[in-house]
Amino acid sequence: MTALLPQAYALHQQGRLADAQGLYVQFLRAEPRHAQALQLAGICAMQAGAPARAEPLLRKAARLAPQDAGLRINLAACCMALGRHADALAAADAAIALDSNLAQAHANRANALRRLNRAEDALAAIDRAIALQPALAQAHSNRGSVLHDLGRPQEALAAFDQSLALQPDLAEALVNRGQALRLLDRLEEALASLDRALALNPQDAEAHAARGLALHAQGRWPDALAALESALRINPRQPEALRQQGAMLSMLGRAAEALSALDRAIALEPDALAAHYFRANALLELGRMPDAIAACRRVLALQPGHHFTRGRIAHAMLRMARWDGLAEECAAIVTDIRAGIPAALALDLMGITTDRLLLRQGMQAFTTALAPPPPLAAPSFQDAPGPLRIGYFSSDLHNHAVAALMAGVFEAHDRARVQVTAYSFGGASDHAQRRRIMAGVDRFLDVTADDPAAIARRARADGISIAIDLNGYTQGCRYAIFAHRAAPLQVNYLGFPGTMGAGFMDYIIADATTIPPGAEDGYTEAVIRLPGCYQANDAARAIADETPTRAALGLPEDAVVLCCHNNGWKITPEVFAIWLRVLRAVPRAVLWLLEDNPWIAANLRRAAGSEAGRLHFTGRVPPAEYMARFRAADLFLDTLPYNAGATASDALRAGLPVVTRLGDAFAGRMAASLLRHLGLPELVTDSAEAHEALIIALAQDDARRAALRDRLVAAGSAASLFDTTRFTRHLEAAFTTIHDRRLAGLAPGCVDIV
Repeated sequence: MTALLPQAYALHQQGRLADAQGLYVQFLRAEPRHAQALQLAGICAMQAGAPARAEPLLRKAARLAPQDAGLRINLAACCMALGRHADALAAADAAIALDSNLAQAHANRANALRRLNRAEDALAAIDRAIALQPALAQAHSNRGSVLHDLGRPQEALAAFDQSLALQPDLAEALVNRGQALRLLDRLEEALASLDRALALNPQDAEAHAARGLALHAQGRWPDALAALESALRINPRQPEALRQQGAMLSMLGRAAEALSALDRAIALEPDALAAHYFRANALLELGRMPDAIAACRRVLALQPGHHFTRGRIAHAMLRMARWDGLAEECAAIVTDIRAGIPAALALDLMGITTDRLLLRQGMQAFTTALAPPPPLAAPSFQDAPGPLRIGYFSSDLHNHAVAALMAGVFEAHDRARVQVTAYSFGGASDHAQRRRIMAGVDRFLDVTADDPAAIARRARADGISIAIDLNGYTQGCRYAIFAHRAAPLQVNYLGFPGTMGAGFMDYIIADATTIPPGAEDGYTEAVIRLPGCYQANDAARAIADETPTRAALGLPEDAVVLCCHNNGWKITPEVFAIWLRVLRAVPRAVLWLLEDNPWIAANLRRAAGSEAGRLHFTGRVPPAEYMARFRAADLFLDTLPYNAGATASDALRAGLPVVTRLGDAFAGRMAASLLRHLGLPELVTDSAEAHEALIIALAQDDARRAALRDRLVAAGSAASLFDTTRFTRHLEAAFTTIHDRRLAGLAPGCVDIV
């Protein structure tokens, strides 16, 4: 029997762990109190990936050999592997009590302290380990991990480099080095370090996951998802990889898949803050608003001041028309924004306030929180000879309102003056709108698979002089393209009606109504004012020939139909209160609204009380039919703080008068711009009282409404608002003006096009 132990140890040293384990078991049946055999059997089980089997062996050995510090070191490592960090700390402390000069014991103590979120104590412990054994490569790697936790990536990188100088093939240090380089935005170097780690061990799940994060930071989402999928195939129980997979899937519009990944991440780490936040976003995308609000509440329970979460709650409440507690949420958001805290995403904030200065402050806080990347090194631009090269960048060049407004502009550009390139990053589409745009530009480039830096480099190589961002901070945006500087001049236009609060955007296109003289202080961009209206329109936009009957739409034939087909989240309690007073003042009136989720109709009817039966709802239909439906209404009622934009121009084109109220910021002045440009300034009000009074007056006056409708129908497509060619000439004049200013050495400054 005495020969079994050396035989087992020899097999153990050869890596034949199963055979060794069998001999250790045989030996321990005969000698159950042999401390050395218990320890060796425990170490063997650990190396075989079975820490649960190892722990009782090591604990029994420790009881039998109370003075063996090495046993406590091994026990600490075993407890760490089991996720029992407090027990690991106790074992490391016991080893140090027996021999305070054991570097590995201090290293184990540091690991346990790190997992117990005691990073400063962990740093002191690992520094003690290194002082005792400076050549311990693993200790330097662990020190880098602690510095990473403390938000000191530059120092962490130095520690990982020191570890690799001592042991160049330490894969863990290569992975951690890649993570530090990613935080320092040195993404190519990060990927190189991670690729080295994977060359050493292709089955390193953590390296695949870290590679996915680096690719994500580059904006290479398909590649990033593939890397995360590789990581999860190897080890499905990686909460961070699942969390990042869920976040990316959500951004790509694959909300159901995102939710599945995030639920698995939370099952592994129930208190993971980011997973709950991304889960809330996925639930919002799926239209599961009550669940999204609950997920946001969970985020705030974990971290009361978590960025953007209050705004997400307010947005979900508005989408549902569930207003109990909304005022308190909005007040808290405003307080946070004034304190410089990014409490709301860009569009969420625009849905609750029209204060242009507050919006500017909020957008600046939002942009800072996004941590946009620095410009590409040594930016240089060469203006190509010939027509001015402009680039339109968008995720929405398909069946989308922005595409519908811009399609005619792309076609109407004067090729003697400008050369037009469209950079599309919204994925593939075979929609007719997409095909029309592809035919209407000089070059159409699908750059969906490219990272933002690569797109910016491509635009530079293409000689683009002016880059127009048609997204702003809307779904699918890639603001990092512009942070990297795609062109010497970068313009915020159309898709996002407000300031981006970003130093990398030079201009915003507006007009004298959306940003009147004296209101420039609400915008970080220099203002370009077009003559007339800021909004592009397509003269060829189709309206179905047949107008559906009111009966077919579920509307009473003899009623005054007041309609608002804006998205439900634009309807605030104040707006709805005005509408209810109008209904009470005009017994013939009914209210016709868009039903875009399962809750809004029930909640608005509940809020309407005795007037609930006068509310009618409709779903979404294809664009040409949707525009024809406006002919069945008598008056379009606008919302504030966020007006109708494309929806207002559609209603006006269909001959439906729009009544609006001026706000302070761009998003609250869009409909007024349209109406003034059409020669209908009398439909623009500047207070809640005047707005309500005008709606009542028009609802009670059939002849006046008919006259307004006749003016709109008579103008038709001949109205300057819908003269795409004329508008495009104004846009080209704006581009030429700002280009000439740059060539003259002038910084971006406000310009008025006449």
